[in-house]
Amino acid sequence: LAGLVLALNAISMGIQVEFSAKRMGNTQFFEAIGTAFTAVFTVELVARMVAKGRRFFKNEDWKWNIFDTAIIILQMVDESVKHMSSGGGTSNMGQMMKMLRVVRVLRLVRMVRLIPGLKHMVYLILASITSFFWTGVLQVLMMYCFAIFFTTQGSDFVQQRPGSVDLTDPVAQEVNKYWGSIGVSITSLFMAMTGGDDWRNFIDNLGKDSLANSAVFYCYITFATMVMLNLVTGVFVEGAQRIIREDKDKEVIHTAAMCFLQVDEDLSNSLSLAEFEESLETDAMCQYCDALEIQPCEARDLFLLLDEDSSGELSIAEFVEGCLRLRQPARALDFAHVELNLRGVCDLLLEEFNSLKMQLELQRKLIDEIKAH
Repeated sequence: LAGLVLALNAISMGIQVEFSAKRMGNTQFFEAIGTAFTAVFTVELVARMVAKGRRFFKNEDWKWNIFDTAIIILQMVDESVKHMSSGGGTSNMGQMMKMLRVVRVLRLVRMVRLIPGLKHMVYLILASITSFFWTGVLQVLMMYCFAIFFTTQGSDFVQQRPGSVDLTDPVAQEVNKYWGSIGVSITSLFMAMTGGDDWRNFIDNLGKDSLANSAVFYCYITFATMVMLNLVTGVFVEGAQRIIREDKDKEVIHTAAMCFLQVDEDLSNSLSLAEFEESLETDAMCQYCDALEIQPCEARDLFLLLDEDSSGELSIAEFVEGCLRLRQPARALDFAHVELNLRGVCDLLLEEFNSLKMQLELQRKLIDEIKAH
C-alpha cells in the first residue's frame, strides 16, 4: 500500500511539473494533492513509530527510518514555508521554497526501501562507494598531471604564433577554449575520456604535426579508457560479489538455525546421531544439505565433521558454524590445522610402533633364554 501511494505521488509530481513548465494552467490543485500526500506520509511514519517504539531507531532498517523521518520533517517545513509565502513573503523565503522543492524529489527515494530489487542495488552501490571514491581521486590526480602538460603546451603554442597578442585570432581562441587553464584542461580531458566530445578535436587544436603532443594524448586516452574505466567496473563488481556473498551467508545461517529448531523435537538444544539420521527425510534437512551441497547419504560423515568436541551430539552453534565453515573455501590456517593433526597422528603411530618393537625385543629375549635352558 505504501508503495502504491509513493507511485501515485511520483505521478502527480510529474504531472504538476509538466503543467508548470508548459504554462497549462493553475497548479494549486496539484499543490493541494502534494499537501495531502505529506499528511498521509506523516501519519504512516507516526504509526510505524508507535508500533515499533524504541526499536524504530535500533532495528536493521534504522538508517532508512532516519531517512524517512528527515524527509517528513523537511516536507512539513516545505508546507509551512509555502503557506507563509502565500500571504506575501520576501525574496529570501522564495529562495528557501526553491531549495525545499528538492525534498519533493527525495520522496521518490523512499520507493527504494519498499522494492527489494532496488534496495539490493542501493546496497551494492554503498558497499563500493569507498573504493569508488579513491578510484575517483586517482582519476583526478591523473587528469591533473596531464592537464598541466597540455595547458603548458597550449600556452606555448599560442605564444609562438605570429601576432599572438591579437585576442581575435580564431586558432588562439580555439586552443584557449580547450586548454586555456588547468580547470578547462581537466574538463577537456574528462570529456575526451567519457565521450562528451570527440577527442580528436582536442588534440588537433594543439597542432596536428606535433608528434609529442599526440603521443602523450594517445597514452592518456589508452590508459583512461582501458585501465581506469575497467578499474571502476572492477570496483563495483568486487563490492557486488562481497554483498552477494554476505547475503548468501545470512541466508544459510537462517536456514541452518530454522532447520535445527525444527529437527530438535525434544527441545534439548542438541542433536544426537540417531536424531540427525532420522531427520534426513524432512524438508528442513534437505534444504540444509542443499546449502552445503552434500547428499543425505553422507550424513554420518557430516555429523562427525560438525561434532568438533566429539561429544556425540551437535549444539546449535556447531550446527550453524559448521554449515558456514563447510561452504567456505579452505584457508591456509585450515591446511596448517590438518597438518598439525597429521603430525599428532604420526607421533602416536610412531610411539605405538616403538612400543611394539620393544615388546617384540622382550619376546625374542625370552624365547632365547628358554632355548638356552
